[in-house]
Amino acid sequence: FGSLLDLVPTVANLLGVSDEFPNKFLGNDLTPILRASMESVQNLIHFTYDDIPCHDAPSLIRCVRTAKYKYAVYFTSDGADADWELYDLDDDPDENDNKAGRDTYANVQSSLEKSLRKTMEDMKTKPKSFSWPPKETRNSRGTKTSQMQN
Repeated sequence: FGSLLDLVPTVANLLGVSDEFPNKFLGNDLTPILRASMESVQNLIHFTYDDIPCHDAPSLIRCVRTAKYKYAVYFTSDGADADWELYDLDDDPDENDNKAGRDTYANVQSSLEKSLRKTMEDMKTKPKSFSWPPKETRNSRGTKTSQMQN
């Protein structure tokens, strides 16, 4: 799969000018998929949202999506509150059943959290206003504490 970041390196390669911009693009060149019908050129995509923070609720987002899972962390700008979401896209493609915080998905969530941290470091999208991860509060969703309350 791909993301919007992949469009520029793909178009640059198709135009034959990608050598003029070595290591300048954040995305991946998708032309191998177009030419050889490969399934993917990357294991995950990264999504961020920082445009309109909601003052009192977690609304900024850092997310990774693999072929099987989508893992997102919603947080406040100061990191004082957060929600976690984890969806098994094979079993729940409409993302109705949040698996974050459940013991049966603890290893998956831990692995995706590590991938998210590495991706944020690599793509320089880690929030600068606090030390990752954001704080869990009693109102947080997708934590072990929130699962015990349900």
